[in-house]
Amino acid sequence: MSKTPNADRKAEHASFHLARLRAENAKMIGTDGLAVEADMSACLGAIKSALYRLKEEVGSQAYATTLARWKGTLTPVERHRFTRMADLRDLDVHEGAIPTAVKQTAVPANTVPGVTVLGPPGVMAAANPDSEGIPKYASAWVYKQEVQLEAADAAATCEKYLDLLTRFIAEFQKP
Repeated sequence: MSKTPNADRKAEHASFHLARLRAENAKMIGTDGLAVEADMSACLGAIKSALYRLKEEVGSQAYATTLARWKGTLTPVERHRFTRMADLRDLDVHEGAIPTAVKQTAVPANTVPGVTVLGPPGVMAAANPDSEGIPKYASAWVYKQEVQLEAADAAATCEKYLDLLTRFIAEFQKP
């Protein structure tokens, strides 16, 4: 049985929103930027709520002591990520929008579910609009949009944040 059921429950909420974020951002066409932003916000909010609940469940002193010790085990990148996670949530709640960017990638249209390319065989061979993209040629191209956070897929970034939370909660499950 968990020593921190309320924090665990909020971590489950974050996982739920992460799954929705991942599914929306993975769509080949029709990605809803608002849905991505809403699930990203919800994921960050649930993670921060889990930290609040954890502090309440274990007590301020135990929380602070364990947090300081645990942060000492993190790499510099992980420590920065843990701080950035809280900062992004606070920015979202208190100041405005989370800074995101949209990355467009050209994908062969024939690989996109629901898209049909019509034309005589062998006649259509368009170059990839992205000169570095693979494959170099296809019959037609569709632009896939991916919402990014911190110059990476938003879901991947939130997943790293959730991993840090899970590892920190685990510190309180030890005998």
